[in-house]
Amino acid sequence: MEVRVAVLADAANIAPPEKLNILGAFDTIASSRFPCVHPVMALVLRLKLDHEDGNRTHVMKVTLRDDDGRVVLEADARLQVGPVPAGEFGHMNQILNFAGVQFAKPGHYAFELSWNGHSKARVDLKVLQAPGQTPAQEPPLA
Repeated sequence: MEVRVAVLADAANIAPPEKLNILGAFDTIASSRFPCVHPVMALVLRLKLDHEDGNRTHVMKVTLRDDDGRVVLEADARLQVGPVPAGEFGHMNQILNFAGVQFAKPGHYAFELSWNGHSKARVDLKVLQAPGQTPAQEPPLA
């Protein structure tokens, strides 16, 4: 398996015949207060599958980590891949929608993708302190 596309976006969809549409790709968000919640984002993936990937079930895992290595969220799925003829390749589009992701602090975050336990891709995300209140000035959340 080879990752052909790995990007964060506002939204994505798949139109016939398996055409991947991506809307609003980004790698940076900003908030004036922390912790903050990003309302919705999609991790959009297009995977190239070879003959060896065919007729098998695979485990795909996505982990979001902060710059201290702490896990913010994890998601995993078992994906069944149909036959891929020898000498040919196939593809699989995956759109993982995340709603209400909380970021405790500004910093660098990364979505890490593994396939059958092997690291395959990383999508970086910068979470910035927006102009306005600094974290020390902000009232505590209730």
